[in-house]
Amino acid sequence: MAWRVLVVLSLAGCGVELEHNLDERQANEVASVLENAGIGADKAVEDGNANAYKIVVARGEAGRAFSLLEARDLPKRSLRGLSDTFAGGSLLPSPVEDRARYGAALAVELERSLEEIPGVVSARVHLALPPEEPLVGDAAHARPTASVLLKTTQKLALADADIKRLVAGAVTGLQSSDVGVVAAAGVVESGAPPLERVGPLRVAHESRMLTATLATSGLVVILLLSLALVFAALRLGQLRRRLRDLERSRP
Repeated sequence: MAWRVLVVLSLAGCGVELEHNLDERQANEVASVLENAGIGADKAVEDGNANAYKIVVARGEAGRAFSLLEARDLPKRSLRGLSDTFAGGSLLPSPVEDRARYGAALAVELERSLEEIPGVVSARVHLALPPEEPLVGDAAHARPTASVLLKTTQKLALADADIKRLVAGAVTGLQSSDVGVVAAAGVVESGAPPLERVGPLRVAHESRMLTATLATSGLVVILLLSLALVFAALRLGQLRRRLRDLERSRP
């Protein structure tokens, strides 16, 4: 427990505020990704706002942490799905407003599904839903279209045709041929950094200075305690000798 306190104090003293004003889900996700990459991250409550969080990392690890979050498109923006979007609607929404809100919420649901595909770190879906015109025949209706942008870190197991079918199947009247898919390769995440030896320990290069500082501080504390014990032992020996001398001097 003591070492965790020392790490937190060190981060607070020479740390960089990586992200702020996050909700708890975003903060947990960011902290988890950084910890899995070997970057120590401290999740702390924002000053004056108990419902918001910030992420603090050691100054020497800030660059790699920023790159890692950029590659994974983190923190993810707050998404409002169908249940959230229609939870507080107006009493008499116009058909245009209602359809626009429905399209935005449906796009969010599709983004969540696409981000479940292995290798996809973020997904954006743009739906163009033409207004419903009951007086116009089906042949004259404008067809809905969709555009999908995927940010990936590896080659996807699904083909573009599969992604098009997934999106088209969620939108009434949308055909697979009217769905455009673009996959942009993001920065490939590197694994955990190579470890360097600091005494009997192996740590990341960015943590070497911090570890050496903590180890030196610990050795200084141990040395001071050892000197204190030696002094106490000598003092105790002197007191015992005095006590024996007093006992011998008694008649």
